[in-house]
Amino acid sequence: MGLSENLRELIDTHDWPGISACILSADGHSQMAAAGKALDGKRLLHATDRVLTASTGKMVTAATGVVLAAKGIVGLDHPAKRYLHAREWWPADGSLDHVTLRTALQHRTGLRDHVGTDVFGDAVLERAGSDPDQWVAPDEAIAIALSLGSIASGVTLYSDANYLIAGLMIEEATGSSLAALAEDLVITPSGADLWPHDTRYVPGLVDGRPDPTGPLSGFSGVLGPDGGLIYHPQTEWAGGGYSGTAEDLCQLVMHLFGARAEPTIAHAMMDLHPIFDRAPGAHYGLGVVVEATPFGPAIGHTGSIPGYRSYASYFPQLDCALAFVITTDAASSSQLCHSRDVLLAAYHPSQFAG
Repeated sequence: MGLSENLRELIDTHDWPGISACILSADGHSQMAAAGKALDGKRLLHATDRVLTASTGKMVTAATGVVLAAKGIVGLDHPAKRYLHAREWWPADGSLDHVTLRTALQHRTGLRDHVGTDVFGDAVLERAGSDPDQWVAPDEAIAIALSLGSIASGVTLYSDANYLIAGLMIEEATGSSLAALAEDLVITPSGADLWPHDTRYVPGLVDGRPDPTGPLSGFSGVLGPDGGLIYHPQTEWAGGGYSGTAEDLCQLVMHLFGARAEPTIAHAMMDLHPIFDRAPGAHYGLGVVVEATPFGPAIGHTGSIPGYRSYASYFPQLDCALAFVITTDAASSSQLCHSRDVLLAAYHPSQFAG
C-alpha cells in the first residue's frame, strides 16, 4: 500500500479524525499525504494543513541553547541561579541550586511535571472559559511544578517545567526573545516553516478534537466560533511552542540529526540518559529521544497538546525522516509506535528517485 492508503488504515483502526504524514529522504525528496476529514466534516484533511506541533518544539529550544553555547553566548553548565534567582518562585532553600541549562534540557533537575495535574488543568480551563487570550505564564507554571515536590536530581524525569526554566535562562542570558533566537539559529537554517504561536489565531490551523479524558473534554474542537483557539497556546512556550506540518517536522529532524547535520550540535544534543518514566531502551538527550525500533534507532521527539498529537524522528539506518501529525491528542504512545511501524514498513528509497 502507498502512504495515503496506510494513513486511511490508521484512522480506521484508531478512530482518529485525521492524520497527515511526510517521509523525507536524504536527497531532499519527500512523500506527503493526509487522510480523514476536518472536524466540521466539510472537507478532507490536507497535508498542508497546519497543526500545533506540541513538544516536538523541545528540539528547537534545546538546539537553540546548544548553538548559543557553541557561540560562547551562554554555557550549558551555567547555573540557573545566575539568571533566575530573583524570580518569586526561586527556592530560598537551595533546592534548585544544582540546576543548569544542560540538566534542564535533559530533564535531570528532579522537578515533577505540572502538565496533567488538576491544578494546571483547572488553570487552563478557567482561562479558556473566562478569557482565552490569557495564558498560564512560565513563572506560574514553574511554581505549580515546585509545589509538587521533587525526586533526586540526576534522574531523567520528563517535565515541561524544565523547558520553561531553560527558556527563561536563554532569554535572560541573551536579552533576546526565545522565538527570535530560535528562528535565526535553528528554524530558518532547517528550511522548516514552523511558526511560534504567540496568539490564538493561527492562519491555516485545522481544528483538533480534545482528548475526552483531558481538561478540555467538554469541547468538541479546539477552535472557537471566532476562529481562534479556545485556549492560548503560549502556555506551552519553550516546552513546544510552534505550529506547522509533518513536512516541517521532517525538515527539522533531518537538519538536526541527518547525515548533513552540524556534527558539533548533533553530538551535544545526543548526551543521553535512560528515561525514568518511559519504556526500557528509551534515552533522553538535550531535547531529543533516542529509542530502538524495528528500523533501527529513532532520533526525535513526540508531542501532545489539546487537539493534536505529533511524531518526528530521523532513522539513520534508513537515512530518512518520518513525521506525522494527528488531529486529536487522544492517541497513546503505543498507537504512535504502531503508526510509525505501519508507515515505515512500506518505505522504499527507490520510490523517491528523481
